[in-house]
Amino acid sequence: MPGSRRHHLLLLLTPVLVTLAACSGPVRLPEEPIVDPTVLLATLQGRPQPHTLYLYARAEFYSDQGVRKGKLLFMAGAPDRIHVEALSPTDDMLSLLASPGGEFVYFERGGKRCIRGTTCPENTGRFLPVPLSIPQVIGLLVGQPPVIAHETAALKLRRKTGLYELRLEDPLSHTTQILTVDPFDFDVVSTTIRRKDDDLEVRLDFDDYRSQGTYRLPRRIRARLDQQSTDLSLDVREVEADLEFKGDPFTVLCPRGTAVERALCPDEVPTLDEGGDDG
Repeated sequence: MPGSRRHHLLLLLTPVLVTLAACSGPVRLPEEPIVDPTVLLATLQGRPQPHTLYLYARAEFYSDQGVRKGKLLFMAGAPDRIHVEALSPTDDMLSLLASPGGEFVYFERGGKRCIRGTTCPENTGRFLPVPLSIPQVIGLLVGQPPVIAHETAALKLRRKTGLYELRLEDPLSHTTQILTVDPFDFDVVSTTIRRKDDDLEVRLDFDDYRSQGTYRLPRRIRARLDQQSTDLSLDVREVEADLEFKGDPFTVLCPRGTAVERALCPDEVPTLDEGGDDG
C-alpha cells in the first residue's frame, strides 16, 4: 500500500479507535479488595437463593447427536424439587422430568415408556438438559454453581479485568476449580472445573445479572462439558422468584398406558420389573 494511502486510512481509523477506547473506560477496582479466599467463598455461599423459581428460556443445545433448538421451562423448589419441560418452538411439550425430592419421573410426549427412579446424579443427569444433579441444576439457574470440596484456596484480584479469581484445589481427587467473581455485586461470572484423572472439564458462564427483589439472577447462562461434548446456552425470557405454585408441579404420574421402567442408581439392586402404569 502506498504511503499516502496508508496515512489516509490511519487518519480515518483514528477517531474510531479513540471512540472504542473511551467507551471501554478504565477498569473499576474495589477500594478495599477482599484478600482472604474464605471470606469471598462464604460471601458467595451466603447469597440468598429463591425458595421457588419459575424460569422460561430459549435454548440451544449442541452435542455429539447434533444441534437442537427450542425452549425450556423450569419450576424449581430448593433444594431438590424440580419440574423441567422441553418445549418445541410452538410451546408443545416434548419431554418432562419432575421430582418432589428423592424420586423422579421422566417421559416423552407420545412415548410408550415412562422412567422412574431415585434421584442420584447418574439417573437424573441422563434426562436433564445438562448432566448435573438436581440441586446443581437449580444452582445453575440462579448463578450459584457447585463448589468442589477442596483443601487449598487462593484469591487474586485481576487488575486487567477487575474481577476476583478464586482458585480451589483438591489434591486427593486431582480437581481444580477457578471462579471469576464481580467484586461489587459478587456475581459469579464464570467457573471452570477440571479433573485430571478422567479429563473432566466443566465450564459455566453467567451474564446479564439483574436484581429481582433480594436476588441477583442471570439472564444468560452457558454450560459446556467437554467430556460429554455438551454445550447448552439459555437465554432467559421470563423468571419469577418465590412464587406459590398452584397444585404440586413436582409430583407427576406416568401417563396412562405407558410402560413403567425403573432406572437404577449404581448402589441399587435390580428387582422385578414394575410394569404397568401410574395413571
